[in-house]
Amino acid sequence: MDPTKITNNLRRIREERNLSQQEAADLIGLSRNAYRKLENGETVAVNKNIEAFAAAMGVSVAECLFDSVPSERMEMELREKEDRNEQLRTMVQFYEKRLEDMQNSLNQKDDIIRTLNEINARLASNIGKN
Repeated sequence: MDPTKITNNLRRIREERNLSQQEAADLIGLSRNAYRKLENGETVAVNKNIEAFAAAMGVSVAECLFDSVPSERMEMELREKEDRNEQLRTMVQFYEKRLEDMQNSLNQKDDIIRTLNEINARLASNIGKN
């Protein structure tokens, strides 16, 4: 375990909850000075302090120890990405439909031109016979 990650995670989690070091220390039963040393890496984080911190902050011990993003945040980011993907899928479907409609219009115009050319050819053939 990287002690720097642990201290950074403790600080990040505390700051995300807008708590002072004193408030965090009170929640886990440490003096402010002992908590400050823990968060600054001046003392080794012992399991009972990490477990108490995690419980007080409503996070997992793993989140305190490792570079992990809280699962709620990950779920929120995933939902946002899924929403954005759905919006993009809707836009793609809209433009695919528009493209199909335009292709149908072009096909109809091609059919009209082909019919007019056939009529023109018949008329020219009839004029040539007279």
